[in-house]
Amino acid sequence: MTDIATADAFRTIAELGGDLAFVLDCATRRPAYISPGVDEMLGYSTADIRAQLENGGDGPLAALCAGLPERLARFAAGDGSRLRVMREFDLRRPDGSEVAVEVISTLALDGGGQPRALVGLGGMTS
Repeated sequence: MTDIATADAFRTIAELGGDLAFVLDCATRRPAYISPGVDEMLGYSTADIRAQLENGGDGPLAALCAGLPERLARFAAGDGSRLRVMREFDLRRPDGSEVAVEVISTLALDGGGQPRALVGLGGMTS
């Protein structure tokens, strides 16, 4: 299987439940991928999320990737607990309602052990 086929397969698996799946480039802090299920789950379009994350906003979507610079710094300093992180938080939807969200993310490392992407899955908690 080629790298592209593998990436497509994992993307399909991540999207099966309709939850949130994302890939954020560590160098640019920009989203490389956001699953389409985010619209229904959070009430924001993929374009809304891209715009906020790319602009480093502190709005309601900031919690999705909060603390990434600190996480990368701690990992670089040898804190292996920053490789995989699970967080729960309340996220405000555009209609003003709130949804409890759980996100698990991991740093995807390059061949030299340096973080190249933040890969995450999220879903609503009960």
